[in-house]
Amino acid sequence: MEWAEYKLKVKEALESGQFDLAEKTLIEAVEFVKATNGSYERLCLCLDQLAWIYVNHKDLDRAANCYKESMEIKLSVLGDCNPIVARACKKLATVVYMQKRFDLAEQYSKEALNIFKSTLGIENEETQQTLADIVSLLRKLERNVEAEILLRTAHGVKPADKASPYEDSSLIKINVCPYCSLPFDGEQCLRCSEGRARAFSASDASSQQETSGKVPSAGQTRNGDDQSAATGSLFQGSEAKFENE
Repeated sequence: MEWAEYKLKVKEALESGQFDLAEKTLIEAVEFVKATNGSYERLCLCLDQLAWIYVNHKDLDRAANCYKESMEIKLSVLGDCNPIVARACKKLATVVYMQKRFDLAEQYSKEALNIFKSTLGIENEETQQTLADIVSLLRKLERNVEAEILLRTAHGVKPADKASPYEDSSLIKINVCPYCSLPFDGEQCLRCSEGRARAFSASDASSQQETSGKVPSAGQTRNGDDQSAATGSLFQGSEAKFENE
């Protein structure tokens, strides 16, 4: 198969909820990209989507391995002053946090924070959220003095009395479907029948709005190039940003 065929097969498998088929196809796509000296964007795209599937299967070891390989590729190509690398660090931090490997979660989160501060600035939303996540982690580990010092040394950040809502789940925002209780990306869950029904209903409403001459504003995710805007699939969202094909 060619790259376009792998893309289509994965897309259809994800949309139909055939995650085992999507995993198998992505593994084949990784081998194809490596064998043909394909672009790093395609390789990272496959690795990130594989990791997402493994997280949903609670196979955290393989998820961490995929995210780590993807992060290291992005770091080697883009350098350590790019927010794409910071977002890759945060994804890896999330998985190791779920594994209760808090030392690594702290390490990768702080690496992400340093990159965000140097590239996006301290006032940026992603920078602030990453800072809040690290403070929450330090407090969870009862390292309250370090948490307060970190807050004081960050410009424009005030200590918060309210604990981070991600303290007991992960280090980045995750949407959880209220119907199937599984995590999803985008605006609607496409993993359960109720979520898909609501997504299709929203799509129909959008189509009717367009035909009446009203153009809805385009939504954006907070993680930009690394997340899907509305499909619930990292594969499709990342593809749109990475490939422009």
